[in-house]
Amino acid sequence: MKRILLFVAVATLSLSATAQKSFDEVKKAAQKGDAQAQYELGEMYEYGEVTAIDYAEALKWYKKSAKQGNANGQYGVGRIYSNGLGVEEDCVEGMKWYMLSAEQNNSQGQRGVGNLYRAGCGVEKNFDEAMKWYQKSIEQNDAKTMCTLGLFYIEEYNDTVEGLKWLMKSAENGITAAYMTLGHRLLLQENYAEALKWFKRGEEKGNRGCIFYLGVMHEYGIGVDQDFSKATNYYRALADKNDSDGLRKLGMMYANGTGVEINFGEAMKCFRKASDLGDAESKAYIAQMYLNGMGVKASMKNAMKWYKASADGNFSPAIITLGDIYLYGTEDVKQDIEKAIECYNKAANLEDLDAYVRLARYYKAIENYPEAINWYNKLTEAEAVVAIYEYAESHIDGSFGEVNIEKGKELLESAGTLGYGKAYAALGEVCMREDGGTPESFAKAIEYYNKAIELESPEGMYGMAIMYFNGTGVEQSLDNAIKLFRQAADLGYPQAQKIMAIAYHSGEGVPVDTLEGIKWYTTAAENGNVESQFELGVIYLEGRGVEQNFKEAADWFTAAAEGGSPDAFHALGVLYSRGIGVEQDLKTASYCYAKAADLGDMRSLIELAECYMQGYGVKKDQKEAIRLIEIAANEGYWKGILSMGLLYRDGFESAGIKADQAEAIKWYTKAAEEGLLEGYFNLGVFYFNGEGVEQNMQEGINYFTAAAEEGHIMSQVNLGIIYYEGLGVEKNYLEAMKWWKMAAEQGSHEAQYRIGLTYINSEDDEEDYDEAIKWWLPAAEAGYLDAIYGLAVVYEDQLDYVEALKWYQILADEGHDESIAKVKELKKKIR
Repeated sequence: MKRILLFVAVATLSLSATAQKSFDEVKKAAQKGDAQAQYELGEMYEYGEVTAIDYAEALKWYKKSAKQGNANGQYGVGRIYSNGLGVEEDCVEGMKWYMLSAEQNNSQGQRGVGNLYRAGCGVEKNFDEAMKWYQKSIEQNDAKTMCTLGLFYIEEYNDTVEGLKWLMKSAENGITAAYMTLGHRLLLQENYAEALKWFKRGEEKGNRGCIFYLGVMHEYGIGVDQDFSKATNYYRALADKNDSDGLRKLGMMYANGTGVEINFGEAMKCFRKASDLGDAESKAYIAQMYLNGMGVKASMKNAMKWYKASADGNFSPAIITLGDIYLYGTEDVKQDIEKAIECYNKAANLEDLDAYVRLARYYKAIENYPEAINWYNKLTEAEAVVAIYEYAESHIDGSFGEVNIEKGKELLESAGTLGYGKAYAALGEVCMREDGGTPESFAKAIEYYNKAIELESPEGMYGMAIMYFNGTGVEQSLDNAIKLFRQAADLGYPQAQKIMAIAYHSGEGVPVDTLEGIKWYTTAAENGNVESQFELGVIYLEGRGVEQNFKEAADWFTAAAEGGSPDAFHALGVLYSRGIGVEQDLKTASYCYAKAADLGDMRSLIELAECYMQGYGVKKDQKEAIRLIEIAANEGYWKGILSMGLLYRDGFESAGIKADQAEAIKWYTKAAEEGLLEGYFNLGVFYFNGEGVEQNMQEGINYFTAAAEEGHIMSQVNLGIIYYEGLGVEKNYLEAMKWWKMAAEQGSHEAQYRIGLTYINSEDDEEDYDEAIKWWLPAAEAGYLDAIYGLAVVYEDQLDYVEALKWYQILADEGHDESIAKVKELKKKIR
């Protein structure tokens, strides 16, 4: 079972030895001056087991006992001061009283002295001195100190074996706090059965910590079957005892609907009760409920009030949340960078690594690299592997102002050694880029990818799959590549999920399965893969393998746009401009085009120029439109280049552009250099006609020919005319027909018409009406008027008046005077 680290605050109080005595009896004895009774009365007030907690009363009676030389009383006074119970924490004063108790060979006092040396509170930290006093206490068989010593070995010396040995001794001596501590440590070691055994023992003794952990184990299914109902019962048992941890967890169960029906009202009650008991975390949950409007009216003002209250209780997640709110600002909270950094520093002082990360990233963003490096170094010391990885990447990509590959590799190696497989995968990528790709670097990359795979890193699987796919450093194997891509995809790696989608669509390495491909695209998209989100948008827009759904397409394009996809912004611009899948909204369309253009999409820059040219969704501004077109042209975008040529060829007086053939030729030359056929065609026109340049018909024909050979229809039509008419060349009807037929096959109605006309006007007086009709029909059916007229005349000449009337009628409907007269004439003949 996956290990779960539990960072929770737990009540560890157990019934004191005096809890069963009559409060009145003890108080009477204490008032008569009995030193031991005075100590016991102080303990009753401190723990609140038979009366309300009252630290001031506790201290008063402990002091009375201590002043009579009672070692227990002296210990009690020391505990009040060193823990800051009802008074300001004062470890110096605490040590003074602990030492008085310890010098009387009181095991509790000796434990107190050891604790202060261990913590370095009131004295300089000294583990040897702490151990000396713990040993003195244990020599008197103080089982509580055995528990303390166990934790000392685990937390300070990282000696789990020795630590568990002492925790076990303490537990076997019946210390209920040891049941909880031992159970917790066994839980972290994944020894769930033993942990459960000790928690059960603690439950029998009413230990709140044990009951709490039993709730946690059942809530998350750790070592037991997951059972929200049982977990809720454990938390409720604690809540009934007014235990803040139990109240908080019960509140979370109500808020999340686990083990009980969702009930925000009950959740709020629990959180407020826990809050009244000083539970800072519950205050943060109250803030969250106000922030999200859970059972209460959403209110940033109230949320901030409770976050601040939680932060005052040093609950670092609340402090960090406050920092986030100040850093970015909201409608109700003004951005305040200084306050944000103040919050992060406060959380950092509480050793919250999330605060370290935020400070590191903030200082990196404002290019205060020394301060950023300082925080990243702290994260490295704390072995925060994700932050170490981020730190390494910053050295590799030069985010700190300079590239330092070796430092980056060193940090990645460190993170990998700590079990972060993604770091090994990144090392593999670095090796792939090194030395221009040598066999040695490939071998090193494979070594790192395999290390990452051993740590179940999907990034490592993906990297190794790429190597198999390309045959880089290994024998090419599509089967091995697909196997690793699938493993990475199954582990939730979006990039691999996208590859699986592509594989199923293309049939590369797997059978073609459109539905399976869409499933993987959807999975990758839901995991945030922007390319897959965009692809799904296209799939639903075109209805490829799914029922066409414009709204679904718009939703996926929106998701991809939020991820920064310029293609998605462009697609949304098209949808909003035409009202496809969304309500038509030209303002939103222009916004989307602008966003895509900002991300470098030249198509969208031209569309945005059109918006300014026509006033679609923006204030009409033709000069701005031309400025945008020129930007696209200078970036080498074909539509921009051709548009600039057209603007100068024809002029655009309203925007301040006069016709300038030389400038137009400059842009069309650039278009031709970019391989654009429209550029060749227009240059052909200029040179053939001598517009803006000295006439050179042969140069014009050369440009037309270059474009025509690449399939440019108008160039093919022009060449046909040139050879038919003998313009600058000898007449050549076969050459003319060759070019017209090439254009006609591409759907040129003019070419179809001219071919038909050639068959009618044959120089050898052998008109071929059938051939003419064959070529004119498609042009006429497409509405080409000259072809319609030709058909009408031919059919009339052939005395097919019904067919002739049909075609004349089309022209008559267009207002053609001669055809109107012909319609009347033919109708009479048909009668």
